[in-house]
This record gives sequence, structure tokens and C-alpha cells, in this order.
Amino acid sequence: MSALLDRLRGARIVLADGAWGSNFIAQGLDTARECADLWNVQHPGRVARLAAAYARSADILTTNTFGASRARLATSGLETLCESINMRGVALAREGAALGNPDGPPPLIAGSIGPARDPRNTSVTEATLFTSYREQAALLAEAGADFILVESMTSARDAAIALEAARAACKLEIVCSFAFRAVDGRTYETWCGDSVETALGAAINAGAAVVGANCAPATPSLLNLVETMRGCIGSGPIWLKPNAGQPVQHDGALRYPHPFEAANIEALLDALGHGVFGGCCGTGPAAIALIRDLLDRRNPG
Repeated sequence: MSALLDRLRGARIVLADGAWGSNFIAQGLDTARECADLWNVQHPGRVARLAAAYARSADILTTNTFGASRARLATSGLETLCESINMRGVALAREGAALGNPDGPPPLIAGSIGPARDPRNTSVTEATLFTSYREQAALLAEAGADFILVESMTSARDAAIALEAARAACKLEIVCSFAFRAVDGRTYETWCGDSVETALGAAINAGAAVVGANCAPATPSLLNLVETMRGCIGSGPIWLKPNAGQPVQHDGALRYPHPFEAANIEALLDALGHGVFGGCCGTGPAAIALIRDLLDRRNPG
């Protein structure tokens, strides 16, 4: 199955959605007491409405299942809900897509899988990781996801385990996206210290169809990361979903210091050239609508 690659062959840049968790926090999610994934069963209407808002602009919707692997849910005592959370996550994304874009081509649904452990936590073994990732990928595929998205990975080794597990679970395309941090003005690495070249190479070797980055601020310095990734993979598509910066508390609410601005996004789109662009933490439907407008201006009609 080549749902994503087929879509990328038809457009230089395909637009993905924005953040989920930070939007739920704005709606009252208390991350100290509950996880965002649980809203698939506790507040399905809110999840579907956010999906619908994104579907008005985006070509790709991610499922609200980022932390819904059994290993990660177990840290909150929610492992028995693994199946229902993942199955509902895909269903709600489909529901939102139909509501938000009833007449246009349906957005692709990316089954989101996030890190299942802190890589320094050796109490969660690699065998447990593999089993947990394989189960989640199988559930997302069974529920009807168009492709699997392994995202925000902080370790090249854990990313490879997740990719191998997803390949064992289903025949869907797999995207792998890393959370890189800036080491200095030009250099980035994963939070475990893997170089960009090492991380992307490990993901490609483990079977990723598309690789890239998410959760780094959409500032001019991010161009260095995009250029490094482009140097690693040549002219192929890159996945890129920047965030709006590290949140700070202000008047009882979270504020993000780097909201998307047209000039910065234009420069990132130029550097990206070919791939998927969207938003991460601190972005919402308005940011994705801004990018849609920029893309439509680049490609009238």
C-alpha cells in the first residue's frame, strides 16, 4: 500500500495537521491527572471536532493515539484500554475528516505512535517495547489508518524497534519523525545524542518510507536542520512538523513564544522543497489554515 507516497507524487508539499495535546490542554485537559489519548473514550466529540477543524485545511490527519501503546498506558494504569483508545482514535479522525471536508478528497489518516519509554529506563526491555509497538500498529491498521506515523522519537535505537515492530504488524507505509534539539547554531541531535545522520539512517534501514523531524521551533535556525536532513536523503520527501516553541505559563494559561509567521514558514517550505509540512506543539487549526493559504498561493488551482 502506498497511500502517502502516491499523494506525495501528486504534490511537492502535502499539508499535515497541527498539535493535539496542546489544544486539549486549552480545553481543560489536566496532564497531571489524565492523558490526552483517553479523550478518545471520555470526550470523543471534542476529538472529532478538532479533527474536523484540521480537515478544512489539511491533507493528513494524525490520530489522537500518540501515547496509546500498552507500555506507555501502563504507566497510568490504563493498559486495559489500549484497544479501545487506538480503535476510537482512527474512527474519530475519520469522523472529523468527513465533517470538515465533506466534498473534497478525504485526508489521509496517519496512525500516530509516540515513544513508549524514556530510553534511559531499562526496566522497559526492548522485547516489551517491540511487543507494545507491534500491538499498537496492528490496532491502528485494523481500524483503517492509511499509514503509520512513528513520531517524536528521541532515540535512534528505539525508533528502529518501533519501525521493525510496525513492519511485523502490518503492510502499511511507515513514517519516522525525530524530536531533534539544537546543540549549537547549526548542529542538531536527538535527545539521546544521536546525530541527524545516524537517526535518519537507522530509520531508513529499519524500513521507514519517509523520515523527518517534528517538535523543534519554527524559527530561522530550523533551516539548518532541514538542510542537514536534505543532505542525508537527497531529493526524496521529508516529514517536517515544527512546534511553536517551549510553552511558558502566563496568566494561568500556556503561551508559546514562536507562533507561526508567514515569512518563517515560507523559508521552511522553500528549504523543504518536497515532503510533508504541518505543525506540532502550540499550533492549531489557524496555523494550518495559514500554511494552506501559503501553499495555495504557490500553486494556484
